[in-house]
Amino acid sequence: MAHNASQAIIAKQAKQPAHNADSINVHQTELTQPLSNSTAINDDFISHHQEIRQNLQNIMWQGAGIVRTKKGLQESYQQIATMRLNFQAVGVPQQLTTAWLELRNLLDMALLTLEAALQRPDSCGAHFVKY
Repeated sequence: MAHNASQAIIAKQAKQPAHNADSINVHQTELTQPLSNSTAINDDFISHHQEIRQNLQNIMWQGAGIVRTKKGLQESYQQIATMRLNFQAVGVPQQLTTAWLELRNLLDMALLTLEAALQRPDSCGAHFVKY
């Protein structure tokens, strides 16, 4: 079951359009909006938070690791933006948990990191950008 939830997220991500300035602005607005719709959370989604976190880690390593490309950054941004939207669509649990808050924060920080990397095409620090 965990594999199916992860595959559904990845399948949706693959269909997303390429990253552009408009999509950054849309996602910036979403990041500043609090997740306020308190609902009973889908247990299937939340029970797989470790798998979602692992997918997030893999996407960030592939797209925003030490060697970066514009295409890799864009694809990672789109994938994580989709993950964040799916996470947001589930709603806020009535009882907040550390795992839920950490996952929300990780998704937000991943998007902000990718956005910053896309806006800075030069290599700096330990990162090498191939354009």
